[in-house]
Amino acid sequence: MRIHQGFQVAAVLVGMVAALTATGAHAAPTVLTCPLGVTKAHYEPGMTLQSKPTTVTSQGLFALCSGIPADIGSAEFDYTAKGNVACTASSITGGFKVKWGNGQTSTVANAQVTTARPQGLVVSTVTGKVTEGLFLGQEVVHTVTLLQSNLLGCETTRGVTDVSGLSTLTVLGL
Repeated sequence: MRIHQGFQVAAVLVGMVAALTATGAHAAPTVLTCPLGVTKAHYEPGMTLQSKPTTVTSQGLFALCSGIPADIGSAEFDYTAKGNVACTASSITGGFKVKWGNGQTSTVANAQVTTARPQGLVVSTVTGKVTEGLFLGQEVVHTVTLLQSNLLGCETTRGVTDVSGLSTLTVLGL
């Protein structure tokens, strides 16, 4: 029964990510989308209610990628960012490298992170242009939806150090 409920929660979160992502106006058409992903992030030092300089490292895995080129299939990425972070707001910039299922890579530098906190969720969107590799010059959008399951962690000295959630990865055309 717990597994079935987990799939129901996952389906609701994917629907929310799709709805939130669809509301953003994108001038360029989608070239490739990876709608089924999981992302985990680590904050050093941990997020608290007080904003402070923080390093964020993150890893993501994506399946069912479709678009052009058709042989992508899956993707994974490693992301590093620095900036001021708190449980209630953040201002960070970083970069990430995507390794596509066909063996090619894309490097995104100076990716900007925006965060919204609707109805008990944290929705972070990382947006940047590919500076090297496959999809050179095109915009990549990574959206991750996290449940705010450790609200009390924000009030501790250590703070919240690790989070994970469902995510999507999209490449937009020029």
